[in-house]
Amino acid sequence: MSIFFYYNANPATKEVLRYREALWEGYRRIKEKDGINLESIIAIFRQIKNTSGGIRPAHTLTVIQRGQSEFRSGEIIYTLPRARGS
Repeated sequence: MSIFFYYNANPATKEVLRYREALWEGYRRIKEKDGINLESIIAIFRQIKNTSGGIRPAHTLTVIQRGQSEFRSGEIIYTLPRARGS
């Protein structure tokens, strides 16, 4: 597949391509290391999301909100539990 195609593809196509590449990367890492580890999980996540992020610190407050097109948009519908002492 050409780089030209990737940069001209729509966002959904790009996402599918990132998932495909991440799956192959995960497969390669599992075969090489005879298992999966945290480093591999983070690398796969970064490839799928096209980011340099990692695991959130335990003290981070994370919430899930309703979408903008739904009734009561922006309302917090779930708050993830935080680590003890946070």
